[in-house]
Amino acid sequence: MKVVFWLNQFPAVSETFIRDQIIGILNNHIDVTIFTSYKNSDVSSIKGLVKYSLMQRTIKKDSILPRNWFLRLSRMLSILIANLLTANSKFYLRSLNFLRFKRTSMNLRLFYQTHFILKENPDVIHAHFGNNGMEAAYLKSIGLPFKLITTFHGFDIRKGISEDNSYYDLLIDQADSILSISQYNRQNLMNFGFKHEQILDLNNGIDIEFFKPSDKKDNSLDTIQIISVGRLTDEKAFDLAIKSIKNILKEFTEQEIHLTIIGEGPEYEELNELIIRLHLNNNITLAGKKSSTEVRNMLQKSDFFLLSSKAESLPTVILEAQACGLPIVSSNVGSILDIVKDGIHGYTADPTVNDLTMALSRMIESKQMWNEFGKNGRKYVEDNHDFERITNKLIQIYKGDV
Repeated sequence: MKVVFWLNQFPAVSETFIRDQIIGILNNHIDVTIFTSYKNSDVSSIKGLVKYSLMQRTIKKDSILPRNWFLRLSRMLSILIANLLTANSKFYLRSLNFLRFKRTSMNLRLFYQTHFILKENPDVIHAHFGNNGMEAAYLKSIGLPFKLITTFHGFDIRKGISEDNSYYDLLIDQADSILSISQYNRQNLMNFGFKHEQILDLNNGIDIEFFKPSDKKDNSLDTIQIISVGRLTDEKAFDLAIKSIKNILKEFTEQEIHLTIIGEGPEYEELNELIIRLHLNNNITLAGKKSSTEVRNMLQKSDFFLLSSKAESLPTVILEAQACGLPIVSSNVGSILDIVKDGIHGYTADPTVNDLTMALSRMIESKQMWNEFGKNGRKYVEDNHDFERITNKLIQIYKGDV
């Protein structure tokens, strides 16, 4: 079996679930090609790339399209002539239907993607995020013989909500299966018009042998260590976390509290200035980008996890924190209430400074519950997000057994 993964970028530190999924597929002796809009050259912090030769399997989408228009046209004519008397000629000619496909056909992108897929000859194209599913749906619509599977995550769900109901119509017509990572996503996919029988539930998988509690954690330290992980962007709302910590320090004046924020992004300077302005230099650290191993190690040394996002689908980092046995304090947006049950795995709150402050206060005051919260979270991930089980189910979907 051959699978082409159709992606926005690879590898991405914030999308370890895609990397892990690809590795799981390779471990089951399925051939993989990664077709991506952006190929990340800074890969030193990403686990498994060298062992599985993932960069050698990765092809940038623009690399198959000659930049020079003369070369683009002349090569197109050569390919057409070479295939004119073959069964593939109909696919090439259909890709040149300018009236139907407009710009993506007129710039010959669809033609060269058709040529690429005919050479790769995949059994399955697995697109992550709805925009990539839409791109692959053009190829499916000209009759290329592959199974089209698309996993929706977060921004693609929000895009569908913000657009009119026809936005994903082509994908609705062409997709064999749509994979939903949460009940929140499933409901929105139904609202977009996807058919009930198209939508299959497939949780994001977590490597529970890698992300696990540490038996070397030092519980004798007086400082409460809180950790957050994510891109430093507006929707992650780390400013809410910072302001909530300021409030908590006023409430618990005798308690040492420290928040470590792992991640990089466009809001770094603004968040750093906020920390300085609120005199929190000794209480909050912007730790920057870390490798998967470093993130795991820092999770294991922390007391609980904080997520303050204003918008999310199903944040994998919460599952990783739960797998490491951490209690959770989180905003209650998107699918988070599917994975964090209030009073069982930790506490949830509306994404406001006041509500997050109250949730943090509850967590600090219920220190005797931390161990139970952590065990409950670990069990939830083991039961519902085990990487090996999820991979086996995905392969069944590829084969049409689900």
